[in-house]
Amino acid sequence: WMRRVAVDLNQKTTLAAVAAAMPSIASAAGFAVSFGPPGYIKFPSWLGGLIIQFGSSVVAVSGGAAPFSYPLTYPTGVIATVLANGDWNTGNLPYWPIANGSTASVQQVVIYGNASGGGSFGLQPGGNFRVNWISIGR
Repeated sequence: WMRRVAVDLNQKTTLAAVAAAMPSIASAAGFAVSFGPPGYIKFPSWLGGLIIQFGSSVVAVSGGAAPFSYPLTYPTGVIATVLANGDWNTGNLPYWPIANGSTASVQQVVIYGNASGGGSFGLQPGGNFRVNWISIGR
């Protein structure tokens, strides 16, 4: 995966030149990155092939659960996903997204709280909810 590069030892290398070369070096080493949103950082196989993905998705809950898709499909599966309410600053009533099963490419979400405004806390049967998330897998 490494290429030989001719280096002129008499030539001074500037910090700017090194910084400009880093994306090519990282890509050649197997790293991949997209800062989206949503986005991901993918480590090379020689570092275990770990993938960290992140974003913010609006989920349309119908019948108690809703899916959102990851930017990349995990080759072997999800290790963990952390979800957070993405509407705290919009005046929406409080709710808590909870991970409810996943595949290598899709995360299922259920919403608990008082988001419907009916005065009762519990599983929300329907509505649109913004969910901020970060996920780790391989």
